Amino acid sequence: MVEQRIKLNRIDWFVLVLCVAFIISLYVRFWKADESAQQVEILVQGEKQYILDLKQDRKITVQGKQGESLIEIKDGKARFISSSCNTSFCVRNGWQQHGGDFVACLPNAVSLHLAGGSKLYDAINF
Repeated sequence: MVEQRIKLNRIDWFVLVLCVAFIISLYVRFWKADESAQQVEILVQGEKQYILDLKQDRKITVQGKQGESLIEIKDGKARFISSSCNTSFCVRNGWQQHGGDFVACLPNAVSLHLAGGSKLYDAINF
């Protein structure tokens, strides 16, 4: 069997670079959230307890099923600082800032949902 190599000329390279640039521009335009969220909704056992503006920096303590969760809002972002659960997955998720972002402490039944702005995803399934 004879191996043949494909040689690309200048036009081929130009078309290849043009296609890559086009794909990158599509990614930036359609799959990247443009705006940050405006509000954070804090839910306890599935019910909205707080709706807070992300422009106002603060720390808030929320009483959950197992104990307290400490939530910080700063610079248009929100996060769990601490929670009374064993795993602390909610704390490890870090800062959330885009519309549609969601973090939950399932053992403590406390969750954050960011509203407003552009959503990064239509839906997330677990």
